[in-house]
Amino acid sequence: MAGADVAPSTYRAGCATILLIAAAVRVWGLDQIPPGLFCDEAANGYNAFSLWHSGRDEEGAFLPLYVWSFGISYKNPVFIYSAIPVVALFGLSEFTIRLTAALWGVLGVASILWLGTAMLGRRGGLWSGLLLAISPWHVHFSRVAFELIAVLPLFAGGLACFLRGVRGAPRSLVAAGVLFAASLYAYAPAKMFVPLFLAGAALLYARALIAAGRWTLAAATAAVVTGLPVLVFDLTHRHRTGQYFSETTILRPEAPLLENLQVVAANWRTFFTTDFLFRHGDPLLRHSVPEVGQIYFAMAPLILIGVLWSLRLRRPEGKLLLWWAALFPLAPSLMNEVPSASRGFFGAAVMCLLAAAGATAAQRTLTGAGRSGWRTWVHDIALCVFAALLLFETGRYAHRYVTVYPAAAADSFQDGYGDTIAAMERHREGFDTLLLTTTNGNQAQIFPLFYNQTPPEQWLQAFDPGYLVIDPAEFDRYDPPRRRVLAGLRESDLKLFDEIEVRERVYDPSGNQVFVIAEIQQRGRFLRNWLVLGPLANADGVAQRTMHVENRVPSLDAVTSRDGQLYWRRILANFVRVELHHFYRSGIERSGDPPVWVCAYATTDLVSDEAANVILELDGNTQWVESWLNGEPVSPGAVQLGLGSVDWTLPLRRGSNQVLLKTCRGDADWSFTARLHGASGGRPDGVTAFARLPGVAAADIPVEAPDQVASGFSHVVYGSHTVLTDGDYRGPSTGWVEHLYDADGAVEWETAAAPAAAATAFPFTAVVGSLAGRAQLWVDGAFALEFDTGRITEPRTWRGNGFALHYDPRESGDYRSGVWVLYVPASRVEAGRALRLRVAHVGGHHDASFMVKDRTDTPQHEGMSAATLRDRI
Repeated sequence: MAGADVAPSTYRAGCATILLIAAAVRVWGLDQIPPGLFCDEAANGYNAFSLWHSGRDEEGAFLPLYVWSFGISYKNPVFIYSAIPVVALFGLSEFTIRLTAALWGVLGVASILWLGTAMLGRRGGLWSGLLLAISPWHVHFSRVAFELIAVLPLFAGGLACFLRGVRGAPRSLVAAGVLFAASLYAYAPAKMFVPLFLAGAALLYARALIAAGRWTLAAATAAVVTGLPVLVFDLTHRHRTGQYFSETTILRPEAPLLENLQVVAANWRTFFTTDFLFRHGDPLLRHSVPEVGQIYFAMAPLILIGVLWSLRLRRPEGKLLLWWAALFPLAPSLMNEVPSASRGFFGAAVMCLLAAAGATAAQRTLTGAGRSGWRTWVHDIALCVFAALLLFETGRYAHRYVTVYPAAAADSFQDGYGDTIAAMERHREGFDTLLLTTTNGNQAQIFPLFYNQTPPEQWLQAFDPGYLVIDPAEFDRYDPPRRRVLAGLRESDLKLFDEIEVRERVYDPSGNQVFVIAEIQQRGRFLRNWLVLGPLANADGVAQRTMHVENRVPSLDAVTSRDGQLYWRRILANFVRVELHHFYRSGIERSGDPPVWVCAYATTDLVSDEAANVILELDGNTQWVESWLNGEPVSPGAVQLGLGSVDWTLPLRRGSNQVLLKTCRGDADWSFTARLHGASGGRPDGVTAFARLPGVAAADIPVEAPDQVASGFSHVVYGSHTVLTDGDYRGPSTGWVEHLYDADGAVEWETAAAPAAAATAFPFTAVVGSLAGRAQLWVDGAFALEFDTGRITEPRTWRGNGFALHYDPRESGDYRSGVWVLYVPASRVEAGRALRLRVAHVGGHHDASFMVKDRTDTPQHEGMSAATLRDRI
């Protein structure tokens, strides 16, 4: 770019002014806007606090390279460690942890001033710094304590050193290598962006790098030494380091490569839409202000000129900017939530640099040597128009940030936790338990640690934040009649209780109530014990219109439907909500049906001391529900939940009364709550709820001696979990396992085909856990028998309904494997047909388990015949 540049004194004054502006807009009102504090901010702050006082992070790791947080992902070290001096000097607060971000933000503006000057001259440097200083994209993340803000100063500083190095000061390449590698520690997307960017830069500046010789080699060595711990850490912790990406990526390993590339390309394009850049920005409220783009409309023509300049410029700087612009959306395009302003944060700087290149090129064209007359007028008018538009958009952004954003983003930043904890601490005396709800919250356990500044030694001793942080619907974790409980609750939590005493209320900036601090005195009477049957596909409404349980009485046998064989199962409800979505998730996934538009039945028995009317109150997310009492309809057909609770009167007779519900999911999480009230209000007396299957049949039906033997395993149909290399008494082999704690857990498999229609013994290999349990066995959908699992050391036989199951343990230890033989009567065997077997735990320790093994040759391996097996029964 030829033409006069700004004078050095003007440049210095301009830099100082820009940095003052950057600091002012990033620090003003930092503890008030955004409102509240997001859990990631609180975690960054508390980890800095903990590291300063103890040298350990929230997990107890001593000076960790990366901080494992919330049990879900690693937090990058640059931001957390840089926050330690700020926290040490000023204490832990919302302001101090965000001040760290603001300081990095100002440093980011300084780095772009430096880089813009290196690429575009002093005039371009001033334009770059000014645009970034007031850019919504960069200002926003300079005011929240997210780790990403630290990546730009390191990367931009590295690039400035790189340009200095290839232009005659090769020693600067070493500093560039260190800074580029250091940026890998600041934000995860840098691990893809920086190496790809450097590959392009190396090609563009190949001659200069070759000429630099030993300094290029020294820079590469410095980069490798600085960045090697990242690679070693990622490889040695690859299960954890890859966990977050695997849960958020849009890539599907089973999909064709072209299909995945098309999805990535479509995501990449969203980062260059006017909707994202100029109109609405990131749709996530934590990441942008509503109705404000990531950059200003006024920058659009300058960016276009900057792109044209980059294409025409003979020097490589322009191509480097275009390479940067092409790369920044790549990593976030591999993940969900696109377009993402946070994952695409590298774009904030390159947009300002391209606009600065356009502004500088336009100015130098219009005001360069020998230019006068109308060109000067055009320049002055254009500059005034641009300044007016930029001033208008900046003012609009500031106005919306100050007036609209606090109310709009309060929930997104989890506003209210600080005031709630302060209020609960004021009322702590006299209470046995302080309960903090997790309803509509994210990682709420971090807030007591942050706001109470819990000493890390105290936290690490028992990992107890001093609060019971749970969903208050989880009734098994606390008992108000026995202990005084003060709770910080959401409004929606209040319906869980019959009696509370409100102490304080907490409101957001709009005056909306966000928390209620109350003493819990009596919980509601909820029905939590249910038997459920499902899932039934309902995409076409057939399941909703069909009655699958004609006698409306649960049976141990399978219910046959077009969805296959379904079984009544006890749902282990630790919450007042009956969570059908979680319970039937694996079944829905196996069926291939959409995860919505499915149905299920639920039943329980109400045992009443006398005939009485009670009120059944049902509540839940969007779904259609019908009900029956003792086989008679209670509801007027299907009724929709989700718009409020529904109340039905149940005329109970003395003794046992069967309540049956049918629920068909809509488009929300699939769960319901059922609560009993007395006819005149209050809690009903003399009514007890049970959910029980019919008793197991007596084992007095004779077991037929086998006339033939067939393998008890040919192939698996379904297992709750697959274990590829678990051992049995014969060595490692594949297995399929279920536990009592598995939602709707079971193992199903098929035997080999029976040679003839005769009484048959089916040997197979299986493993049980050491913890005692009770499991049930079905044959072709019919209940056969119930048997024990656990540490069984001697051969055992269980009988029922004409079947027998014999177990011969073959090894000892935490798990016990051995040979199992199922004896099947002739009436249940057809020549040339396999049997389908199913095992599921129904009682015992929650970790009780059963695993069938991939052994199709058990009879041959054991030398079994009908004659040798007859004496075992």
